[in-house]
Amino acid sequence: MNYNQILIELLYQMAVADQEFSDPEKQFISQVMEENGIDLASYNPAHTEIPKAEKDRMTILYYLLFLIKIDEHVDDTERKFAVKFGLKLGFREEMLNRMLDTMEQHLGNRLPDEELVKIIRQYLN
Repeated sequence: MNYNQILIELLYQMAVADQEFSDPEKQFISQVMEENGIDLASYNPAHTEIPKAEKDRMTILYYLLFLIKIDEHVDDTERKFAVKFGLKLGFREEMLNRMLDTMEQHLGNRLPDEELVKIIRQYLN
């Protein structure tokens, strides 16, 4: 499975984790697919593998976090899903929880550009 398939599969799983697939979530996933040149007609979900490159794993994490925020509601199931896959992506639980808290604090508002980067820097050592 290539990076694009992994990304879309994880985004879809996150979107339906709360048993609801809202219009903003659908639009966000469609936008990500378009930005990454993924044709919906040829997309074939399969078993989700974790990419090896840290950049790819971090990009997927960012997309997951912004998908959670898109419908302006963070369900406990979505939060657990994000932590579960964040751990599979190789990130520390403390960092993931801080990032999720930050996303929740900015529901309905624009997240400052450096906010997540500040958290990541604290856990790089």
